[in-house]
This record gives sequence, structure tokens and C-alpha cells, in this order.
Amino acid sequence: MVKAALGAVVGLLSSHRAAVPGGPPEGKGTMGEITNLDDASVVGDIRELVGEVTEDEAALMRTLTPADLPETAMVEHLADLVDLLATIRGDEAMADYVYAIAPDWDGGIEMLLLGGRVTTAFARYELEHRVLARVG
Repeated sequence: MVKAALGAVVGLLSSHRAAVPGGPPEGKGTMGEITNLDDASVVGDIRELVGEVTEDEAALMRTLTPADLPETAMVEHLADLVDLLATIRGDEAMADYVYAIAPDWDGGIEMLLLGGRVTTAFARYELEHRVLARVG
């Protein structure tokens, strides 16, 4: 059922796929063959959508995927993971925040991203004002 639903949303996710160009950065390790059922479910589905993922990215996906997630919610969850992956690949500060918070996170991915955006925006604001205060 999940595979059929994924086929229906591939067009929707194509904009996310474009935001995740070519997979992991050059020189970074990538996942090897799928070795367990956890990888086969969420990590395998994400790899089909965006290509290769690093070991850290795969661990992040497994960490953020609840064991009791109903099949009906899996498509939305996969879309959220693709968005998360695009975000952390495109913004190092967001990646630092997500990797630091994710192990203890028990909320939704959207809230994790929102928290990261607010936190990194505040940190950038503070940094800009400190630099401007010294220069000005």
C-alpha cells in the first residue's frame, strides 16, 4: 500500500527532489546495501525518492520515524523526511541543529524544522548585530 501511495506523490515530491541535488556531498560516505528491515522500510523509500543518503542521514531518518506509524500516515511522513533532508543538505546551521536535537525529539518533523529555522534565524540575527555594532 505504501509503495502504491508513493507512486501517486512522486510528482508532488519532484520539487523536493530538485532541492536535494545529486545526493550526499562528494567525499561523504553513503549507505551500503540494505541490511535490516528498518533500512528497508523508511531509508529504502527515501533512497528511491532522492538517491543515496549518508549513514548519518539514514540514522536520522530511522530516529525520526516512529515504530508505530500507521501505513496511512507513511506517505506524509516520507514527504516530511524529504523536506528535512533537502533543508539539512542546503543549510549547515540547520543540519547542526537537527542532528543535535533529533535524538531526543518526540514531536513532528515540521515542528523540528520550525524550531531549527527560528533558532538559526535568531543566531544569525545576533551575529549580524554584533558584527555591525563593532563596525559601526
